[in-house]
Amino acid sequence: MHHPAIRSARPAVKATTMVIDLRNFTPNLNASAPDASGVNTFCHFLAGFYAECLECCMLALPEPLRDEPPLYISSTGDGMLIVFHSSDWHFGHGYLAALLLHNKLTQICADYNLAREDPNLPRTGFGIGIEAGPVCRVYAEIEAPCRLPIVNTYIGGSINTAARAEAVSKQLHRAHTIICPE
Repeated sequence: MHHPAIRSARPAVKATTMVIDLRNFTPNLNASAPDASGVNTFCHFLAGFYAECLECCMLALPEPLRDEPPLYISSTGDGMLIVFHSSDWHFGHGYLAALLLHNKLTQICADYNLAREDPNLPRTGFGIGIEAGPVCRVYAEIEAPCRLPIVNTYIGGSINTAARAEAVSKQLHRAHTIICPE
């Protein structure tokens, strides 16, 4: 039976977007072996990476906003798209999250690199790009009774700019975080 899709696009809102990329993802993933339970050992590191991103973003929000955070987080496989929205202080939240993430991700990548068994693998690292500007939420799902899968994302020029800023961090020696002017 065919179930029609529900789709919507919301008007643009002011937001701060952050794009995070995990460096040397593919060679480290491919070189990792499964653990005793069959899970690729790099996937354990990746789960911790995602958890730290989530925790730092939540810490950047004041306590009253944490129950219903004005925050969208999506995995891009080897990175994250993070959008702080619906708050007059979205840039402050995004900037604070970037500072927290910069420090935390520096440490977890260094710890992972020390624990690797193959010293010839490229070192795992990260890059962060952050920019403020309008974004639109785009959403689609299958109508009831089957409500999965869904598509739920944000698009906007600030996301593209944040991605470009993150890419620039690859070219600068020891630069992990690039913050664009608001």
